[in-house]
Amino acid sequence: MNARLFGLLSLVALLFGAPLAHATPPYPDPWQGLRLELSGSLGDFYLLYGVDADPSFGQLLDLRLQRGDQLLNQLAPGDAPRLAPLVATWQRYRDQLRSIAQNLQRGRLPDGNAVSMLLELNRQLLRHCDSLGPATERPTAAARLALRLQQLTTDYIAYSIGANALGGDNQAIDEQARQFASELQLLLRQAEPGGERQRRLQAIARKWRYMEPSLLGYGQRAVPSLMHRYSGSIIAELMQLGAAG
Repeated sequence: MNARLFGLLSLVALLFGAPLAHATPPYPDPWQGLRLELSGSLGDFYLLYGVDADPSFGQLLDLRLQRGDQLLNQLAPGDAPRLAPLVATWQRYRDQLRSIAQNLQRGRLPDGNAVSMLLELNRQLLRHCDSLGPATERPTAAARLALRLQQLTTDYIAYSIGANALGGDNQAIDEQARQFASELQLLLRQAEPGGERQRRLQAIARKWRYMEPSLLGYGQRAVPSLMHRYSGSIIAELMQLGAAG
């Protein structure tokens, strides 16, 4: 990534990145929200582990885990016995992730077994979501796109710190970026010309254009913290669009 583009990324991050990094997107579908937080929590972990054990990253991670607790509380009261395995696995994952994050901020690196356990618990939780989630509920296109961007961002951060092999057999980052761009353009074409939805999607597309070159050229200079910030902004806006229908 050239110096001019990096400067643009830094400038725009200052303009709109910081407040939205803490924004909580709406979750009309708690299953979709839980998947989003599971993917995002790994991205937060990779930042703490491989970029900077900044307390602000730890705070964002803790907020994400709190949102996960809230989402599970929305699911569990009506069907507690069936969801018991999901809840138990989540509690183990949450506690493991918090313990690792706290140790990282104290300068203590986790051993390989702790990281392997964390990743396996994350995979188990995603499998629980697939098997226990209601088949009749489908997220909107905007909400699906939000999850796609979160997965892409987590993979990008993992690659940038040399942990991409831990993430499994996901698509290459540039392929994911092209797919996201294609689906975003489809949403734009489907939006009513001149309407509020089109205006908001155009704003998302402008932000995406700042991210896209670094994702397409992901093997060059990495900017994981900025990608984390940008994607958080776009994901929150996509979820708001998804909640609006």
